[in-house]
Amino acid sequence: MSATHVNKHVRKLFEAALLASPATILIGVDTVPVALLDRAPAGLKIPEDKLPAIYVYASGEQVRSDGLQTHERNLQIDVILLARDGVDPRDQLDDLQLLVETRILAASDLNALCLSVDLLGASLASDQGRVIFGARTLSYAVVFHVTASDPSV
Repeated sequence: MSATHVNKHVRKLFEAALLASPATILIGVDTVPVALLDRAPAGLKIPEDKLPAIYVYASGEQVRSDGLQTHERNLQIDVILLARDGVDPRDQLDDLQLLVETRILAASDLNALCLSVDLLGASLASDQGRVIFGARTLSYAVVFHVTASDPSV
């Protein structure tokens, strides 16, 4: 048994795919680096100098017995995209979404471990029921098998 839960391993593979090379997007005429946040921003409020940014977390999971030896796990990974203020956030969010989608599709470590990695959809992010127009959530379904008696890698 390892000390790393398989869900943590999958989330770390997502983050590694997004960090595979320096990430930038164009804001106006400037090429700006994209930060990968390592903790959840309270109320999605982030200092302007840390934006644009991406945050990855597991938001849910379903586990189904696949016989006596294995479980099929369906992990929902959410990727929050956060735009910088002062420029139309829609273009930034579209560019961030393109960045995330292409890097996840190209992530060989992630795709080798998982049966499927599917984008379920995108929606405006919200906080306590309020829509945040400078933020978007991408939801992924990640399906993989684990040994029934050991949820670690």
